Formats: sequence, C-alpha cells, structure tokens
Amino acid sequence: MLVKVCGMTSKNDIDICAENDVNIVGFLLQPPSNSYDRMDMLPLKVAKELISYVPSSMESCLLIHLHNIDTIVERIKELKPTMIQIQKQSKLSIEDVKHIKEIFPELKITKTFYVKENIDFAKLVNEIKVYIDSKLIDFVLLDSEVGGSGEVHNWDVSAYIIKKTEGFPILLAGGLNPNNITSAIDKVQPYGLDVMSGVSTKQYNKDKNKLKLFIKNSKAL
Repeated sequence: MLVKVCGMTSKNDIDICAENDVNIVGFLLQPPSNSYDRMDMLPLKVAKELISYVPSSMESCLLIHLHNIDTIVERIKELKPTMIQIQKQSKLSIEDVKHIKEIFPELKITKTFYVKENIDFAKLVNEIKVYIDSKLIDFVLLDSEVGGSGEVHNWDVSAYIIKKTEGFPILLAGGLNPNNITSAIDKVQPYGLDVMSGVSTKQYNKDKNKLKLFIKNSKAL
C-alpha cells in the first residue's frame, strides 16, 4: 500500500516519514498573501531546503495551488520536487498539464478530485477519465471537499470511482487517521493513502506515534 504524508514542516518530519517507510512526502507553499499562519505553509526558502533534504527512497511532492502556468514552472525549476499535486485552486487545463510534462518529462503528476455532497457520480468519473486518457498524470487523488480539514467524505463514492477507472492508481485522502484507516481500505480498496492532519500534532508537526500506528494499521489487511 503506497502511503503519502502531506504537510512537512521540518527535517524531523521527513526523518519520521523515512523511518516508517513512507513513499511520498508532501509540501505546501505559503500563499502570496501570507494569509495563513501555519507551520505547514512554507516560505520558498524553507520549502527548497526541505525538498532537497528528502532521501532518494521517497518522492517529494509539491502541492500546486497557483493559477499562473509560468509561475508554476518557475516554482518547479526552483524547488525541484519529483512530483506535483494539482489542486482545484490552480484551475490548470489539460493543455497546461501537457505543457508542464513537456518541460519536465520525468516529473510525476497527481490530479486531485473532490468528493462533495450530492455529487454527480457519472460526471465526476467522466472528468477523471479525461485526465486518465490523456496519459499525462500518474495518480488520481480523491479528497474531501476541504482538503487538509480532517473531514471524511463518502467512501461509497470513492469505491465506485475506483471500480469505474479500471485499475488506475487512485489515492484516498480526507480525514484518514490510525483509527479509521483499516475500515477505509476495506471499504474503498485504494491503490494508496494520503494523510495529513490524522498523523499531525496541533502545531502541524508530524506525530511519530500516530504515523507509526497509521502505517501499521494500513498494512494489517
């Protein structure tokens, strides 16, 4: 089971993930407005230092919220992640993603889709299949409407999407923690897991004991 842990704040967070055989570590950038006073929203200088610290055994994933494609390309060149995760705020088109892939052919790409209440199942599956058929992305991530909120979404929807996408690597996110991860895996049968607040302290640092238990429980099935 592939595991991604998002919201790195320090080298210690990365060390904890490496010690627990995490596959991917995620990084969030401080928004231009600096409107969030959170340790896991990193200034560029800090993000660059931490991404360069990630061992080769793990992927470094930069979450993309920016709108401007030129700025996104600049950030990738400067920070050198091995993967990006495209969030809804970026509003990138398929052509934008193709442009990124042409510049960075080795870069892995995850596209996030959100499982909202009263969602049109068929419409969401079709939107996902457009990206899958483009062959531009490596993973799809299914998250709750507000990513990083600790809120669980309807796992029946995620399970339905996984069945309809015929084995494409899909990661499950949204409110996962050591206590519910076994049920989530049993219900959804994802390719991998994405966790953030469920293994973090109130100060946004990664909690070694929570992460160790999360990994243990995720491999229990």
